[in-house]
Amino acid sequence: MTMKVHWTLNDCPITGQEYLRGHMQYVLGGSGNKHTLELPSTSRMQAGRVAIVAENPVGKAVSAAALNIIGEYMSYLWS
Repeated sequence: MTMKVHWTLNDCPITGQEYLRGHMQYVLGGSGNKHTLELPSTSRMQAGRVAIVAENPVGKAVSAAALNIIGEYMSYLWS
Protein backbone atom coordinates (compact mmCIF):
# COMPACT_ATOMS: atom_id res chain seq x y z
CA MET A 1 0.00 0.00 0.00
CA THR A 2 1.45 3.34 -1.05
CA MET A 3 1.33 6.21 1.43
CA LYS A 4 1.50 9.87 0.37
CA VAL A 5 2.65 12.46 2.90
CA HIS A 6 2.54 16.23 2.53
CA TRP A 7 2.82 19.34 4.72
CA THR A 8 0.58 22.42 4.72
CA LEU A 9 0.67 25.91 6.22
CA ASN A 10 -2.80 27.43 6.67
CA ASP A 11 -4.13 24.71 4.31
CA CYS A 12 -1.68 25.69 1.52
CA PRO A 13 0.85 23.05 0.39
CA ILE A 14 4.48 23.36 1.49
CA THR A 15 6.69 22.08 -1.32
CA GLY A 16 10.14 22.75 0.11
CA GLN A 17 10.83 25.18 -2.74
CA GLU A 18 9.62 28.34 -0.96
CA TYR A 19 12.22 31.08 -0.65
CA LEU A 20 12.16 34.37 1.26
CA ARG A 21 14.85 36.98 0.66
CA GLY A 22 17.06 34.31 -0.94
CA HIS A 23 16.80 31.82 1.95
CA MET A 24 14.91 28.54 2.01
CA GLN A 25 11.89 28.78 4.28
CA TYR A 26 11.33 25.04 4.70
CA VAL A 27 13.40 21.89 4.45
CA LEU A 28 11.38 18.68 4.06
CA GLY A 29 12.85 15.34 5.08
CA GLY A 30 11.60 11.82 5.19
CA SER A 31 12.73 8.25 5.48
CA GLY A 32 10.35 5.34 5.91
CA ASN A 33 7.67 6.38 8.40
CA LYS A 34 9.61 9.42 9.70
CA HIS A 35 8.87 12.81 8.10
CA THR A 36 10.33 16.15 9.18
CA LEU A 37 9.77 19.83 8.48
CA GLU A 38 12.64 22.16 9.35
CA LEU A 39 12.49 25.95 9.40
CA PRO A 40 16.12 27.14 9.03
CA SER A 41 15.05 30.72 9.73
CA THR A 42 11.67 32.14 10.60
CA SER A 43 9.50 35.13 9.84
CA ARG A 44 6.02 36.14 10.85
CA MET A 45 4.82 35.06 7.39
CA GLN A 46 5.30 31.45 8.53
CA ALA A 47 2.92 31.71 11.48
CA GLY A 48 -0.29 29.74 11.40
CA ARG A 49 -1.59 26.19 11.32
CA VAL A 50 1.10 23.70 10.25
CA ALA A 51 -0.14 20.22 9.41
CA ILE A 52 1.20 16.94 8.11
CA VAL A 53 -1.23 14.84 6.10
CA ALA A 54 -0.72 11.12 5.43
CA GLU A 55 -2.98 9.35 2.95
CA ASN A 56 -3.31 5.81 1.60
CA PRO A 57 -6.16 3.90 -0.06
CA VAL A 58 -7.64 3.06 3.36
CA GLY A 59 -7.87 6.63 4.65
CA LYS A 60 -6.26 9.85 5.75
CA ALA A 61 -4.63 11.07 8.98
CA VAL A 62 -3.82 14.67 9.88
CA SER A 63 -1.67 16.02 12.70
CA ALA A 64 -1.57 19.80 13.17
CA ALA A 65 -0.12 22.45 15.46
CA ALA A 66 -0.24 26.22 15.79
CA LEU A 67 3.05 27.92 14.93
CA ASN A 68 3.48 31.32 16.55
CA ILE A 69 6.45 33.51 15.59
CA ILE A 70 7.43 36.11 18.18
CA GLY A 71 9.76 38.83 16.91
CA GLU A 72 11.35 39.02 13.51
CA TYR A 73 14.38 37.15 12.19
CA MET A 74 17.40 39.40 11.97
CA SER A 75 20.80 38.70 10.55
CA TYR A 76 23.88 40.56 11.70
CA LEU A 77 27.28 40.84 10.06
CA TRP A 78 30.07 41.43 12.56
CA SER A 79 33.38 42.85 11.38
